[in-house]
Amino acid sequence: MTGIASHYRNHIHYEDQLLFARSFSAGIAHEMRNPFSSLYSSMELMLDILRQKSDNKEGNVNELESIIRSNMTVINNSNETINLLLSSINEHAISKNTFQEYSIVNIIKSSVESFGYQSSKDRNLVSVEFNKDTNYFGSDILFRYVIFNIMKNAFYYKEKSNFNININVDINTNNNVIKIRDTGIGIPKNNLDAIFDDFFTHGKKNSSGLGLPFCKKVITAFGGVISCQSKLGEWTEFTIILPKSDSKSVNKLKYELMSKKTPIIHR
Repeated sequence: MTGIASHYRNHIHYEDQLLFARSFSAGIAHEMRNPFSSLYSSMELMLDILRQKSDNKEGNVNELESIIRSNMTVINNSNETINLLLSSINEHAISKNTFQEYSIVNIIKSSVESFGYQSSKDRNLVSVEFNKDTNYFGSDILFRYVIFNIMKNAFYYKEKSNFNININVDINTNNNVIKIRDTGIGIPKNNLDAIFDDFFTHGKKNSSGLGLPFCKKVITAFGGVISCQSKLGEWTEFTIILPKSDSKSVNKLKYELMSKKTPIIHR
């Protein structure tokens, strides 16, 4: 009876935490969308003004227009990421309806370049190595989120001497293997099994404990696996293994998604 009561209390506590996470996330999303919408409207207005003045200094106008459009793309991607994150938190699952093939190396490179570094020097702390490129089947936005989250966690300890992050992509016969290693403070051995559990946090302030669990959901939805190894005081390494885009598991997923789509009837 004591065990049943304890399990029930833990279950209720977990549900309360999940409900809070949903409410909190919805509030954050609303607060983020408002300034995004204002920025987007301002950029549209700037584009209209630039078009009106395109007769003079056409080269400068084209350059400014390119910068503005690039920023508008970032805003659109941010809104899409918010929608995907909220949908996944609310439904306990990753939506696979928009999955398609993407270049692993291109997504990782673009993630590294667009990461929100605190200074230009921080960018030099990240290196990317690969033997060749190939495609994975999944979401580009969600894969970027995984890379962002792991990098963000690593940069929390960037003040450690000789800190750096190395992302290595190994395309071999059986799998696509991505290893993200940082030379931060490491993770205690007794915490390694818990880092992918909902709401688990260690050593960081103001952490929700939902980032890495969500990363695991994403990689699992891609048909892959994610794991972590670490040596306390020296390094932490996340290993992501993604199946080949022509593997049996991915072909099965593609077939399932195609079968769910409603065929278009021409009249």
